[in-house]
Amino acid sequence: MKTEDQELAAGHSIGPALWQDMFEILMGRIAGRFARKEPRPLTFSMADNAAAPH
Repeated sequence: MKTEDQELAAGHSIGPALWQDMFEILMGRIAGRFARKEPRPLTFSMADNAAAPH
């Protein structure tokens, strides 16, 4: 028998390839908010690490 948490996690799981595609689309949408391109890699790395499953 599954717990409610397990059902929720299973229902919202996506594969790594889809995760990467969706992440790149999201980062593309916010990239224009940076006046310069230099801060983008650090910001994108921090966002990816923050959103990664622990």
